[in-house]
Amino acid sequence: NDNGALDADDGILMNGGTLIALGSSGMAEIPSSNSTQACVGWNIGSNMSTNTSVTFQVNGNTVLQVASPKYFSSVVVSSSSLKVGDSIVLTVGSQSKSTTISSIITTYGTFSGGGMGGQNGPGGQFGPGGGGYNPSPFGPRR
Repeated sequence: NDNGALDADDGILMNGGTLIALGSSGMAEIPSSNSTQACVGWNIGSNMSTNTSVTFQVNGNTVLQVASPKYFSSVVVSSSSLKVGDSIVLTVGSQSKSTTISSIITTYGTFSGGGMGGQNGPGGQFGPGGGGYNPSPFGPRR
Protein backbone atom coordinates (compact mmCIF):
# COMPACT_ATOMS: atom_id res chain seq x y z
CA ASN A 1 0.00 0.00 0.00
CA ASP A 2 3.03 2.28 -0.12
CA ASN A 3 3.43 2.55 -3.87
CA GLY A 4 1.11 4.89 -5.71
CA ALA A 5 1.00 4.83 -9.50
CA LEU A 6 2.30 8.43 -9.58
CA ASP A 7 5.19 9.71 -7.48
CA ALA A 8 6.97 13.03 -7.96
CA ASP A 9 8.88 15.18 -5.50
CA ASP A 10 7.98 18.47 -7.16
CA GLY A 11 4.48 17.69 -8.40
CA ILE A 12 3.12 16.57 -11.72
CA LEU A 13 1.87 18.84 -14.49
CA MET A 14 -0.61 17.54 -17.05
CA ASN A 15 -0.31 19.88 -20.01
CA GLY A 16 -1.18 17.50 -22.83
CA GLY A 17 -1.78 13.86 -23.58
CA THR A 18 -3.73 11.14 -21.83
CA LEU A 19 -3.09 9.56 -18.44
CA ILE A 20 -4.60 6.59 -16.65
CA ALA A 21 -2.83 5.56 -13.47
CA LEU A 22 -3.94 2.63 -11.32
CA GLY A 23 -2.13 2.15 -8.02
CA SER A 24 -2.31 1.82 -4.27
CA SER A 25 -4.19 4.31 -2.14
CA GLY A 26 -1.52 4.63 0.55
CA MET A 27 0.51 7.13 -1.44
CA ALA A 28 -2.03 8.14 -4.07
CA GLU A 29 -0.90 11.33 -5.81
CA ILE A 30 -2.65 13.50 -8.36
CA PRO A 31 -1.30 16.12 -10.78
CA SER A 32 -1.06 19.75 -9.68
CA SER A 33 -3.84 22.28 -10.12
CA ASN A 34 -1.21 24.24 -12.07
CA SER A 35 -1.85 21.77 -14.91
CA THR A 36 -3.56 23.10 -18.02
CA GLN A 37 -5.87 20.13 -18.44
CA ALA A 38 -8.38 18.59 -16.07
CA CYS A 39 -7.61 15.51 -13.98
CA VAL A 40 -9.94 13.20 -12.05
CA GLY A 41 -8.79 11.03 -9.16
CA TRP A 42 -10.63 8.41 -7.11
CA ASN A 43 -9.09 6.93 -3.99
CA ILE A 44 -11.38 3.92 -3.75
CA GLY A 45 -10.18 2.84 -0.30
CA SER A 46 -10.38 -0.91 -0.96
CA ASN A 47 -8.38 -3.18 -3.21
CA MET A 48 -9.80 -3.92 -6.63
CA SER A 49 -8.64 -7.14 -8.25
CA THR A 50 -6.76 -7.77 -11.46
CA ASN A 51 -8.99 -7.48 -14.55
CA THR A 52 -11.42 -5.06 -12.85
CA SER A 53 -13.04 -2.90 -15.52
CA VAL A 54 -12.33 0.85 -15.40
CA THR A 55 -14.52 3.05 -17.61
CA PHE A 56 -14.39 6.82 -17.98
CA GLN A 57 -17.19 8.72 -19.71
CA VAL A 58 -17.18 12.40 -20.66
CA ASN A 59 -20.44 14.05 -21.67
CA GLY A 60 -22.01 10.62 -22.26
CA ASN A 61 -19.18 9.30 -24.46
CA THR A 62 -16.86 6.51 -23.30
CA VAL A 63 -13.35 7.87 -23.71
CA LEU A 64 -11.50 5.17 -21.80
CA GLN A 65 -12.16 1.56 -20.94
CA VAL A 66 -9.51 -0.79 -19.61
CA ALA A 67 -9.22 -3.99 -17.59
CA SER A 68 -6.74 -3.48 -14.76
CA PRO A 69 -3.49 -5.41 -15.19
CA LYS A 70 -2.97 -5.47 -11.39
CA TYR A 71 -4.57 -4.96 -8.00
CA PHE A 72 -5.27 -1.28 -7.29
CA SER A 73 -7.17 1.04 -4.96
CA SER A 74 -6.79 4.42 -6.68
CA VAL A 75 -7.37 5.74 -10.19
CA VAL A 76 -6.18 8.97 -11.83
CA VAL A 77 -7.43 9.92 -15.29
CA SER A 78 -6.59 12.93 -17.44
CA SER A 79 -7.07 13.80 -21.08
CA SER A 80 -6.39 16.88 -23.15
CA SER A 81 -10.04 16.74 -24.23
CA LEU A 82 -11.31 16.90 -20.60
CA LYS A 83 -12.48 20.43 -19.73
CA VAL A 84 -14.00 22.30 -16.80
CA GLY A 85 -17.79 22.07 -17.27
CA ASP A 86 -17.75 18.53 -18.66
CA SER A 87 -20.00 15.90 -17.08
CA ILE A 88 -18.07 12.78 -16.15
CA VAL A 89 -18.74 9.27 -14.91
CA LEU A 90 -15.87 7.15 -13.58
CA THR A 91 -16.82 3.48 -13.09
CA VAL A 92 -14.59 0.94 -11.35
CA GLY A 93 -16.08 -2.53 -11.30
CA SER A 94 -19.65 -2.02 -10.07
CA GLN A 95 -18.94 1.33 -8.33
CA SER A 96 -19.47 4.68 -10.08
CA LYS A 97 -18.81 8.34 -9.33
CA SER A 98 -20.29 11.13 -11.41
CA THR A 99 -20.09 14.91 -11.32
CA THR A 100 -19.53 17.99 -13.42
CA ILE A 101 -15.90 19.11 -13.55
CA SER A 102 -15.75 22.43 -11.69
CA SER A 103 -11.97 22.85 -11.42
CA ILE A 104 -8.78 21.49 -12.98
CA ILE A 105 -8.52 18.82 -10.26
CA THR A 106 -11.53 16.73 -9.20
CA THR A 107 -11.07 14.10 -6.50
CA TYR A 108 -13.08 11.46 -4.70
CA GLY A 109 -11.32 10.59 -1.45
CA THR A 110 -7.96 11.90 -0.30
CA PHE A 111 -4.87 12.27 -2.47
CA SER A 112 -1.46 13.55 -1.49
CA GLY A 113 0.74 15.95 -3.28
CA GLY A 114 -0.11 18.16 -6.11
CA GLY A 115 3.29 19.76 -5.53
CA MET A 116 3.87 23.47 -5.03
CA GLY A 117 0.67 25.38 -5.50
CA GLY A 118 -1.03 22.03 -5.65
CA GLN A 119 -4.60 21.18 -5.06
CA ASN A 120 -6.58 24.31 -4.19
CA GLY A 121 -3.81 26.39 -2.76
CA PRO A 122 -0.26 26.90 -1.58
CA GLY A 123 -0.10 24.00 0.88
CA GLY A 124 -1.37 21.42 -1.53
CA GLN A 125 -4.31 19.22 -0.76
CA PHE A 126 -7.43 21.38 -0.29
CA GLY A 127 -6.10 24.68 0.84
CA PRO A 128 -3.51 26.94 2.35
CA GLY A 129 -2.25 24.62 5.09
CA GLY A 130 -2.69 21.34 3.26
CA GLY A 131 -3.71 18.34 5.30
CA GLY A 132 -5.94 16.61 2.79
CA TYR A 133 -9.26 16.81 4.64
CA ASN A 134 -12.08 16.18 2.20
CA PRO A 135 -15.57 16.40 3.71
CA SER A 136 -17.39 15.63 0.45
CA PRO A 137 -17.31 12.56 -1.78
CA PHE A 138 -17.55 14.96 -4.73
CA GLY A 139 -14.31 16.89 -4.38
CA PRO A 140 -12.75 19.66 -2.34
CA ARG A 141 -14.61 21.89 0.05
CA ARG A 142 -15.70 25.18 -1.44
